[in-house]
Amino acid sequence: MKRTTLPALALPLLAVATLSGCGGGSPAPSASAPSAPAPSALAACVTGHTWTLDVADAASQSLAHFQGIGLPVTALVGSGTQTMQWDANGHVDVETALTYDITITEDADNVLVVSQAHHGPATGTFTIQGTQALPTGWDASGYSVTSTGTKNGEPLGSSPMDFPDSELPGVKLALTCSGNTLTTLASDGFVNYRWTRD
Repeated sequence: MKRTTLPALALPLLAVATLSGCGGGSPAPSASAPSAPAPSALAACVTGHTWTLDVADAASQSLAHFQGIGLPVTALVGSGTQTMQWDANGHVDVETALTYDITITEDADNVLVVSQAHHGPATGTFTIQGTQALPTGWDASGYSVTSTGTKNGEPLGSSPMDFPDSELPGVKLALTCSGNTLTTLASDGFVNYRWTRD
């Protein structure tokens, strides 16, 4: 992974334990093995599904955040897709092919247009504890972020600001899930990423 400024996808790890007992000597009535604990309502809502990020909503929240802290961002548009396939055992595969385009108007004579492309896979697991998702074992080595831009039509050497990432591995997340909608908020993030169940 070329950059690690991103928050992380939150996924649960559901542990299933099976207990069995053996008796010696004369046969005795056997007790049923205890059932594995049922997943929490949150884990049951999140796991076993594929989720697609609402990229336009993430861009809109980011624009509001940047403007709210006084940055001269006049437009921020997201395009493309990000999905996470989250199985019942807490393993997740993330596929990303999205771009954020941002316009920064310092004044009438200084207009920056920056594009940041996010591409590639990431994979790992998460454990859900209460309403938190804790990441472990993430591999984002195939994921990359590439920035290009212009200032007054001339190429920029580097991006003047970081775009939000769509919560890739490495950060604890707060989760909410209801029906076909999941939200994830990184512990150090400012965007409530919204996902729709496929």
